[in-house]
Amino acid sequence: MLFTTTASQAADEELRWYEVELIIFDHHSQESLDSEKWPLDNTLPQFDSAVSLVTDHEGQTPVAFEVLGPNELHLAPEAKRLAAKSGYRVLLHTGWRQPVLERTQAQPVIIYSGANPLQAGPSGDDAGTGKFEADEQSLATEQVFGTITVAINRYLHISADLIFNLPQQTPVEMPPAQEGPDGKASDTPPDVAASPTQAATITTPRYYALRETRRMRSKELHYFDHPAFGMLAVIRPYGQAAAPEKQPPAVDAPEEAPAEDSVTSPAD
Repeated sequence: MLFTTTASQAADEELRWYEVELIIFDHHSQESLDSEKWPLDNTLPQFDSAVSLVTDHEGQTPVAFEVLGPNELHLAPEAKRLAAKSGYRVLLHTGWRQPVLERTQAQPVIIYSGANPLQAGPSGDDAGTGKFEADEQSLATEQVFGTITVAINRYLHISADLIFNLPQQTPVEMPPAQEGPDGKASDTPPDVAASPTQAATITTPRYYALRETRRMRSKELHYFDHPAFGMLAVIRPYGQAAAPEKQPPAVDAPEEAPAEDSVTSPAD
């Protein structure tokens, strides 16, 4: 239903629309992961009730979860600075607009930096089956995937449930060399054709998770940190929501990031 809800319809129903913009970046080093003994997390995000972003809408009226165009992304300078910093790599810079609902009704949004990690549904549903597709390409690719949920319950909240896959090469024990017909050692059994190259390693996934819910003030830049990767996030009012909303008091915001002009982000 939300895919067909237009901005004007949302205004009629008094839904508040916002733009969400994210930059997810890799800044890991093996030393940082080892020093903090950061655990691997094989618990995958829940995609069952999640929605995919709309990328092929051609109408003039915005629709829910429509991807923002390059000219609508305000954090391009931050992304450029990150890309220019040694040891940093931008994995994903994206944004979308959506009506923001109460937490019990809010829908997670599927995001990913590489191949879509979900299997396509038989009816062509964008969200697919909700099942993670652990194919060889997904397992061997450095990519981030997961869900972002934006909700409002007096105040805006954003919930990140993200996985960063850093695949590793695991040595494989090769069979002992066998003597061939010519008396020379051979790694290939006599009844198996020799391969030009024989892999001595296999690729296995390593999942690092960033799971955090944070109360947000609109228009403020927030930094979500992890030893392997990080995220910059901002939520901006859109349309009718551009009117001032109720903001949390400054004295009662222990989990709140400081104002944007004092946020220390890796892009600075």
